[in-house]
Amino acid sequence: MADRATATGAIRAVVRGDVQGVGFRDATVRRARALDLAGWVRNGEDDTVVVHAEGAQQAVDELLDQSHALLHERPIAPPVSYSHQIAFNALPHAGSFADGEDHTDEERKLINETRKILGDPSIRVSATCVRVPVLTGHSEAVNVQTREPLSPEQARELLRDAPGVTVLDDPSCALYPLAINATGQDDVFVGRIRRDPGHERALDLWIVADNLRKGAALNAVQLAELLLRPNAGASRRPWSLMC
Repeated sequence: MADRATATGAIRAVVRGDVQGVGFRDATVRRARALDLAGWVRNGEDDTVVVHAEGAQQAVDELLDQSHALLHERPIAPPVSYSHQIAFNALPHAGSFADGEDHTDEERKLINETRKILGDPSIRVSATCVRVPVLTGHSEAVNVQTREPLSPEQARELLRDAPGVTVLDDPSCALYPLAINATGQDDVFVGRIRRDPGHERALDLWIVADNLRKGAALNAVQLAELLLRPNAGASRRPWSLMC
């Protein structure tokens, strides 16, 4: 079963990203994020927390300046990078709204790129991206509906066998993915894998990755390395891809 999953992109558990912080899609949205399970995934709901860092250096400086001012009980300057204060806040507005559009462009990217990476335009995806005051790391609260029943134990097995994915899942010991621990790491971290009590064929997961590493740049390098290998034509993908 594990080989079947990795053959199609392994655990694209990043089917939806809820806690993206600044750029989890690169997160993730998203990242990615990896629970295609070779045909297991049917639908996905994703709440991505987009790390504040995705807004570039100006946004990072603004977060730090606002935090410093508030901690010292000083007034903050009017926001520039975002429509509202980002320090000690959560903004359900990552990206921009096009005219007549009720989703941001970041949310649309999560939806469209999930389908593209999994190679299945029929997969139904719902995404909400929220910017949070975290410097590095995208986090996602993902709900995945599978075509056939899949237990949390089976999902853990598939994810553990997926190259580029690390499972951290023991809530009794407070072991689960954290943005501060994913910083500087290439892997995508998955935890809080559990049955959705509202649907017999759905699982909930918590996914975290360093958006500054596990994104387009790192994926490009890893894909180039794969192509240079003697068995480059093999169908098995050696890494999880974050959109």
